[in-house]
Amino acid sequence: MTGNTNQAFGYNTGNSVVGNSNVATGTGSGSNVKQTAASALGSNGNLLGEHNTAFGSNVGNDVDGDHNLAMGSGGAGSSLTGSANVSAGNAAGLRTTGNANTAIGSNTGQAVTGDDNLAMGTAAGMGVSGSRNVALGSGAGGGVLADDTVSIGSNAKASKVNAIAIGNGAQANGAQSISIGTGNIVNGNNSGAFGDPNTVNGNGSYAVGNTNTVSADNAFVVGNNVTVTNANNVVLGNNSADKASVQVNSATIPSVVATLNPNGTVTYSAGPNVT
Repeated sequence: MTGNTNQAFGYNTGNSVVGNSNVATGTGSGSNVKQTAASALGSNGNLLGEHNTAFGSNVGNDVDGDHNLAMGSGGAGSSLTGSANVSAGNAAGLRTTGNANTAIGSNTGQAVTGDDNLAMGTAAGMGVSGSRNVALGSGAGGGVLADDTVSIGSNAKASKVNAIAIGNGAQANGAQSISIGTGNIVNGNNSGAFGDPNTVNGNGSYAVGNTNTVSADNAFVVGNNVTVTNANNVVLGNNSADKASVQVNSATIPSVVATLNPNGTVTYSAGPNVT
């Protein structure tokens, strides 16, 4: 040690330290520390940045960022260049270059380059380059490039900005889309699906129920086993079918005839009397 006010407890601990006010406890921990106010508790924890803390075996190695916290084993919180990250769990938060990310769980939140992301669950939130994303559940929210997404459930994924996916395998792939239920897939922008498993490809379209497919824009389905291919439709009921819009030029109501004029106006005239 060449720094000042450093403390090392354990075998082969605190080697090659040039920083100040560092604490190392455990076999081989706290070696090669070049900065200030770092704490390594456990075996083989080597910190390079300032105000970093590592608890556990082989945790917090090669950390160049500052104010990071790593807890667990298997290299949790190691190879970091970002700052203010929290990594808790086996191999959590490895190779993170973003800032202020939180990874809790085994293999969670690895290789994150975005900022302010939250990942909880085994292998959740891996490879995220967007910011302010939430991934909760095993395998949830992996590889997200967009910002401000929410993925909750095993293998759930919201991949576009402001998208929300909740449920086992739920996918929200459109911007500002909502997918709630098991296996729903929403690809349209500003679209949503509630139930399972629905597929919504149109923009501005919604499906409420089970096993519905909506391919058209601005369509709305309430029911089960419905397929919509025509835009601007509302379909209600199980196994219902949609139809293309048909222009009606005139209609007769008891005692009144309503006529649609070429300019879009409607005129009314006396109709037959109904007795």
